[in-house]
Amino acid sequence: MVCCVVGSYAQNNRMFDVWVMLGFGAVGLALESIGIPLAPFVIGFILAPIAEENLGAGLQASGGSYMPILTSPISLVFCLLAAGLLIWPIFRRLGKPLD
Repeated sequence: MVCCVVGSYAQNNRMFDVWVMLGFGAVGLALESIGIPLAPFVIGFILAPIAEENLGAGLQASGGSYMPILTSPISLVFCLLAAGLLIWPIFRRLGKPLD
C-alpha cells in the first residue's frame, strides 16, 4: 500500500493522484465484495475513451448516421456477437430449473 501511495504521488507530485488511487481502490474493493469481477470494469474504463473518439470520427465521416455500423458486414458481425453475448446469460438463467 505504501508503494502504491508513493508511486501515485511520485508520478506528478500531486496529492490528487493519491486520492484518485485510493478512491478507485475503494471502488474496486466494493465491487469485489458484492461479487462483480474487476477485469471487465478495468477494460471498459481503459477502452471507453478510445471507443468514444472513434465513434465520433465515424459519425462525422458518415454525416451523423449510425447506418454504416449496421450495413457494413464486419461491423454487423461484431454487433450481433455483442448482442448475443449480452442475451446468452439471460437465456441460460431462464432455462435453469428452480431449486
